[in-house]
Amino acid sequence: MGTIPLYLYFTLAILEGLSVFFFIFAFARVNWAKKELLLFSIIYAILTFVLRKLPISFGIHSLLLICLVGVFVSYYYKVKLSSSLFSMILVYTVIIMTEILTAFLFSHVFLIQFDIIFHNPLWWFLSGLPHVIFIFIFGLVIKNVRRQE
Repeated sequence: MGTIPLYLYFTLAILEGLSVFFFIFAFARVNWAKKELLLFSIIYAILTFVLRKLPISFGIHSLLLICLVGVFVSYYYKVKLSSSLFSMILVYTVIIMTEILTAFLFSHVFLIQFDIIFHNPLWWFLSGLPHVIFIFIFGLVIKNVRRQE
């Protein structure tokens, strides 16, 4: 994460939380309120920040987040644990693929190196937005398909 200002980190983390929970709710057919979505997104942002600060190997924080959010959604909304965990794994797969693709495209289109994308606050923030947008769109598609069933 480097020297990313906290306001940029939390802005992107809250947006990511909104998209992640929106996707999970659509996938697991959860009835939710806007206040819950916002509150859980803020908690998600704080949780990601705390987990990334722990002295653990790269990627372990993502696995912990998948488990914590999956168990929380399962417990709070009475959704099958397998469904909430699968939706988190699916969402994180999309995040990883989109982040890699975005970094690759940014580096080739704007002719900048990967380390600049990941250490410059503006490039870091801009490279994080596509996965947020894509997850929202993916959640909307799932929600609309499930509505027609």
